[in-house]
Amino acid sequence: MINLKRVKMFLDRFVMDRPSLSRFLSALTAASSLIILLVLVLTIWFLWPRYIQQIIEFMSPLTPGEKGIDFPTAGAFGDQFGGINTLFTALALVGVIWTAVAQIKDRAVVEKQAFENTFFNMLTLLRQSYDGIQVELGINHQGEVRILSGDAAVELLIRRFRDHISSRSLRSGSMTEDEVNSAYVQSIHNESEALIGVYFRTMYNLLRLIDRSKSLNGPDRVLYGNILRAQISSNSLSIIGLNAMDAEISGDLKSYVEKYRLLRYVPDGGFKDMFKRFYDLQTFERRRD
Repeated sequence: MINLKRVKMFLDRFVMDRPSLSRFLSALTAASSLIILLVLVLTIWFLWPRYIQQIIEFMSPLTPGEKGIDFPTAGAFGDQFGGINTLFTALALVGVIWTAVAQIKDRAVVEKQAFENTFFNMLTLLRQSYDGIQVELGINHQGEVRILSGDAAVELLIRRFRDHISSRSLRSGSMTEDEVNSAYVQSIHNESEALIGVYFRTMYNLLRLIDRSKSLNGPDRVLYGNILRAQISSNSLSIIGLNAMDAEISGDLKSYVEKYRLLRYVPDGGFKDMFKRFYDLQTFERRRD
């Protein structure tokens, strides 16, 4: 025998796995209900003149005379049902309100879908801009220009920052914020802004999109912030932390870095210890909300 419960579960899963089919079936159901309602209303409208007298005679408690119902008397009796009109009017108002609420919900769904499309497209652009970062190492013995790209290039930029502070006998654990910003500008920003600027601007706008989207609630913002953070490498986290510290360069990027806790997975050691002195400590903690 066919197990109807299993068949239903299979069909439900089949539809859920195909969003376009699910939307089509929902639209078909709504259209079918509307057509049935329209046919019912038109049927009543056409049949009403033909059967109104029989309906009144059947439903009226008045005794019909030789010529049928005394309509003036029936009219007075029917006026007693005036209150029911108010009820139907109220029901119609409820229907209008329900329709408006349904439209608002549909609009919220459309806005959420538009946000997701924009978010994931920008996430792709973020990865592409990161992979597009290139740093020249010079010319090898064969006369070819040696180039590092992506994460390897960013790792080299971070090494230049370390070499810079080391050459000036500075220690990351005791540097002031101004000293860190100055070292970043001299060792990375001045020489490589054109290479990494696109990446930082894309990162900033992506965080701004999450933070300002009206289609997201608090938990949604946390979710998409976590999705973004999962795409960032350890080297990228370090250079983001350095860049965001200087408000003249990065604007309010630091506030977004703190709010969405981007530096939580910075490797333990020099950079993380340094960042903890200049960032809110919650930036490095696990979120409990």
